[in-house]
Amino acid sequence: MENRSGPSRQIFTDLLRAFRGALATAAFLSVALNILTLSGAIFMLQIYDRIIPSGSVQSLFVLLALVLMLYVFMAWFDVLRGRLFSRLAQAADARFFPAVFDTLFSNRPRGERAQSIRDVDAVRNLVSSTAPATLFDLPWALIFLVLLFMLHVSYGIETLIGLAAIISLTLIADRRTRGPVAQATRALGDRQRIASEITAQTDTIVALGMKPGLLASLTASHGRAVDAAIAGQDPSDTISAISKAVRLFFQSAILATGAWLVINGAATAGVIVAASIISARALAPIEQSIAHWRNFTAARQAWTRLVPLLTQKTAARHALPAPSKKLEVQGLILIPPGGTQPVIRGVGFALRAGEALGVIGPSGSGKTSLARALVGCWPAAQGEIRLDGATLDQWGDDAIGPWMGYLPHGGDLLSGTIAENISRFSVHRDDAQVFVAAQKAGVVDTILRLPQGFDTVLGEGGIALSAGQAQRVALARAVYGDPFLVVLDEPNANFDAESDIALAETIRSLKARKAIVIIMAHRPSAITEVDHLLYLQDGKQIAFGPKDEVLRRYTAPSPSLRSVSTGEAR
Repeated sequence: MENRSGPSRQIFTDLLRAFRGALATAAFLSVALNILTLSGAIFMLQIYDRIIPSGSVQSLFVLLALVLMLYVFMAWFDVLRGRLFSRLAQAADARFFPAVFDTLFSNRPRGERAQSIRDVDAVRNLVSSTAPATLFDLPWALIFLVLLFMLHVSYGIETLIGLAAIISLTLIADRRTRGPVAQATRALGDRQRIASEITAQTDTIVALGMKPGLLASLTASHGRAVDAAIAGQDPSDTISAISKAVRLFFQSAILATGAWLVINGAATAGVIVAASIISARALAPIEQSIAHWRNFTAARQAWTRLVPLLTQKTAARHALPAPSKKLEVQGLILIPPGGTQPVIRGVGFALRAGEALGVIGPSGSGKTSLARALVGCWPAAQGEIRLDGATLDQWGDDAIGPWMGYLPHGGDLLSGTIAENISRFSVHRDDAQVFVAAQKAGVVDTILRLPQGFDTVLGEGGIALSAGQAQRVALARAVYGDPFLVVLDEPNANFDAESDIALAETIRSLKARKAIVIIMAHRPSAITEVDHLLYLQDGKQIAFGPKDEVLRRYTAPSPSLRSVSTGEAR
């Protein structure tokens, strides 16, 4: 098993170095708070040993005013420390989140990618809670123990036994909750995955009467999550209750010992109360640790999963000029993320600027998989995809993105305005280019008829476009910014005749400005403007060449495709 302690320790050291000023302030506040907690013990010591014997009411009120002022300071310092840890959690989150965000686009399973966000939440929530304050208070248990020994050795011994008992309970809590917490995390991830899939396909589920079956599936997943959570909560609660009883017992034992010492003339009444308060303060941090232990365990497991993400290094890439000449695919073998069998085997072709390629073949032949590989979504298992001689990984996602146009099967628009979707949610959106892209996709009139035009909000809280409208907006997004390589996966799956004409005009305009266009097609109207055809079957390249030649040689049984070469309407 790979040793994660080195990277984890390095990240932790870097965090300590980055936040050393804030941590030093937290340590100072903890010192002040723990000193101020002695106010009650000192107050009671003075009441029993000085005020009551002297009968001085004036001294009593002065002492009461003094202790009130000390408690006000204690409350203020406690608030400051809590806010400090909240800000530390926020700052740490800001450092971690970009790396975690990148994992959302990795080839890891979808559940693991979503889990990384929840892991950041778990770590941030722990740091912003009172748990870190407990860690800062733990060393003071030893200081209070020394004070108890100074008052009388019996107090020290009893408190030491109490500390040992509560520490043993803490270790038991760790052992009993570690497994259930991990199981609960996995179960919650499964439940979230099922719920997300149901939410995304509610219309289909209702129409096909799938609710009872899916309810059973989600209920079972939810039940596993709840059972695992209870399996972790039960021992934690039990041990927390036992530790509380232990602490109360030892406080009573301290009082009993104090009474015995007073009876024997070895201590005063004030020492009894002071020792009881100090003993409680010595035991409290460890008892609070048990109360937080389930959160500690969850955050520790989350941290273990985050460390590999935070230590990934992305090598700086040499900046390349905008591609403008050619696309080359050589011996491409493609295996889907998480899969074992190739879905593309030995595909190879070359296109030059201003050329368009249609990719045809029966369902399941690998057209969509090839589209994903061409735009860099799926890495090649073998072979290469090159733009102007450079492989896609030499560019990097952010660098190559502006020169890529991609229309996935179904469009896949995001929540936001239409302008934001067309501009690819660019931070520096060019509204003029948004309008031009909409013109190229032939969707300007459709957009302007919507309630707020280009500012119409889609998704949650907004409107829902028809399948054809959404696909045309997605086409505008694909051509936004004049990309060099444009890959369209069944771009007219939901188009009417008018939209098909607009698509053909879009392809002609892309070719005219020397872009390379690749179209994954089922309907013949999508390939009227292409120069070449690639015929796939079972992931294998059956033919590549001029459109008319491929249609004549390999699609004779399909009149609908042959009609493209003769100019007939479907």
